[in-house]
Amino acid sequence: MEKFLVKAKELGMYGVHQQLVKGSMAQEVLIGVCYSGLVICKKTPELERINWQTIHRLYYKNNKFFIRKRLERGDDSKLNYKFSSHKQAKRFLRLCADHHAFFRLRNKDVEPGLNTPWLKPRPPSVVSTTSSTSETISITSAVSVRTKMSC
Repeated sequence: MEKFLVKAKELGMYGVHQQLVKGSMAQEVLIGVCYSGLVICKKTPELERINWQTIHRLYYKNNKFFIRKRLERGDDSKLNYKFSSHKQAKRFLRLCADHHAFFRLRNKDVEPGLNTPWLKPRPPSVVSTTSSTSETISITSAVSVRTKMSC
């Protein structure tokens, strides 16, 4: 078993969580997240690695996932990929945030929260629905309701 794990670590895509998405020209692309950043593989053996330091912002809208990366001359470059569903794009963003936070916090020199503007944790929105209307509860009141209910 130990020999298997040693061999597996030598593979190029070991530890990369991959998703099949559509690129800008509707070609299928594998996008993956790993300890050092994002990995983008096209059908050809081309491999693009985007380090966490060069990523300016990650976000999604509907089923589209956007990567804004810093270029050396100070400009930003925007890449977009299309997931098969809104939920997959949301999960992939969360996976990126979790990977970045986990591997960043393993480094003892780095304080949590520094240089991670896109990694701000957001509290879940709470929506209460009735039979005919729906109303949204503010986050502060939702937190106080949760604490009162747990006592």
